[in-house]
Amino acid sequence: MHLIISALALATALCSGAAAYYWWLSSRQKAVAKEPPTAPIGDNPEEHVLVAHVNIDALEAALRESSRLNKTAATWSALAAGFATVAALLSAF
Repeated sequence: MHLIISALALATALCSGAAAYYWWLSSRQKAVAKEPPTAPIGDNPEEHVLVAHVNIDALEAALRESSRLNKTAATWSALAAGFATVAALLSAF
């Protein structure tokens, strides 16, 4: 029984480490913004609108990637919680 509980504790630690890694990656996502135009908006409004759209697209892409990484981290956390629960139940009996 001691070996099973030790294996579950190891699995918990590995899953927790994986979750922490994916949350760290998620926190490092950066939206790459395009530099704003140097001309006044009255001279070339289309360029200003285009840059705004490009920046929004970059932000959306960064948010999608961050969301994907958060989902992966949450899955690893759920696995860690499951292993810890089973280990706790086994050690109680």
